[in-house]
Amino acid sequence: MGIVTRVYVLGWSGIARLTFAVLVVCIEFLFRLVVFCVPQRLLHHVPQLPGNKKIFKDPDNIPATMEMTTTDLIDFYGYISERHLAVTEDGYFLTLHRIVRPVSEPPSNVRKPPVFIMHGLMQSSESWVCVPECLPFMLASKGFDVWLGNTRGNKYSCKHARLKPHQHEFWDFSLDEMGRYDVPANINYILKHTGFEQLGYVGFSQGTGQAFACFSLQKEIAQKVNLFVCLSPAAKAHGLNQGMLKTFMQIAPQSLFLFFGTRAMLSTAEFWRSALSRTTYARLIDRSCRYLFAWSMDNMGSVERKQILYSHLFSFASVKTIVHWFQIAVCDRFQVYDENQNYSKGYQAICPMKYPIRQVSCPMAVFYGTTDELTDIPWLLKKLPPSAPVRAIEGYEHLDLMWATDAHIKVFPEVAKMLQRAVNGLPASDSVSSDQMLINSTSKTATSQARENGSANSNAGNGKNKISNDARNSLADEDGLNTYGSRESTTTTKATATATTARKRSVQSPTTAGSNKDESDN
Repeated sequence: MGIVTRVYVLGWSGIARLTFAVLVVCIEFLFRLVVFCVPQRLLHHVPQLPGNKKIFKDPDNIPATMEMTTTDLIDFYGYISERHLAVTEDGYFLTLHRIVRPVSEPPSNVRKPPVFIMHGLMQSSESWVCVPECLPFMLASKGFDVWLGNTRGNKYSCKHARLKPHQHEFWDFSLDEMGRYDVPANINYILKHTGFEQLGYVGFSQGTGQAFACFSLQKEIAQKVNLFVCLSPAAKAHGLNQGMLKTFMQIAPQSLFLFFGTRAMLSTAEFWRSALSRTTYARLIDRSCRYLFAWSMDNMGSVERKQILYSHLFSFASVKTIVHWFQIAVCDRFQVYDENQNYSKGYQAICPMKYPIRQVSCPMAVFYGTTDELTDIPWLLKKLPPSAPVRAIEGYEHLDLMWATDAHIKVFPEVAKMLQRAVNGLPASDSVSSDQMLINSTSKTATSQARENGSANSNAGNGKNKISNDARNSLADEDGLNTYGSRESTTTTKATATATTARKRSVQSPTTAGSNKDESDN
């Protein structure tokens, strides 16, 4: 199928979306050129937004944390930090930020168990520590030796032994290279530096994807991980196959190269971050996410908090990495990058090797939001071993597992407890199997299901109610509060049992998984 035929297949709505995308790219370029050329003092006189706020000028009292680096943020929030450098086999220098201990904690010779935390796509280690109520600080306060990774090409790992960032060859990498080189380099460096034989791995979004790619093929690396915690895990990204993003995939994933070049993706984001006021920039990010992914972004708090979060959101990534994710979405397979770009043969006729997630041998735990439709969670759950605990957070979207205002209550305490159990040689959870899944007791969906199903399902689930309640009680935090802030009630018990039954059915249902493909499809 030729490129002309592909455009024809789009239909009128697809052609309209494609035309709109081209216009947006052109207008953005012209607007950026104007903003770059116009003196800054003139931009400050641009008409105001509602609320007496400028488009290009920030108020004088913006939080200092908006402009801080990872090291600055760690020091600002009262922790001791270090910077380290891991070198990959193919020559990339990866910066590791280490949180040694809280400032209030006296120095000690006691070795702390290491945990490695990896960010998502187009992020950096700043994303983890830009607010005080974050996972790395909680783990550091609970006695872990915390290491924050940085993907090759981002602001902290933009260096190579031979290549320069202005060269196309520098950006010729995708998820494959991150899994093959970056993950082993980081893990081996941390273990060598700390003297431990194993560590905990916490990944968010693409941070889990590159770990799946590594652990599924490099068993010797997987054996060095005592627990692999997946936050908003990303393997099959079917959420990209919608709206304007679907238009690019219908033409071909490689069409992104025509719009963004072959080097860094969204390099203009840094320009707009510095040109626009923080309020304008936050609103732009909010509306873009709503338009592209249908995210509400409501769980991340006030506009002021979002201004801080979004100031540390974007960092450089290769266009090839984005194309790789689009290939995964259009083929509906978690696969290696497809180097073939012959449009005339049809993209889906090419079948590159799939990453065998079932071969991941290290213990795993999965946390995801019930409203996260970016990745194919039902498909992933079928690939997990029976012993892997799965936690669904009611009402959470993709970014909420990292940035929700109550993530430090609903998510982080249980992650810390699972990591501690792994250090002690215990299973991540005392639940019987991955089918025992804790949910927020305020879930309207689960409650309504319990009422609709009536006493029949309630009686059928009586044996599971006790397990779910015991598991929930065992995860109460050190202050006696339930990890999910849940209220113990008869309705909660029924809802939990019904939700557990529903998950079993959804995992077994091909329609829920979104595919009728062979079970061997990894």
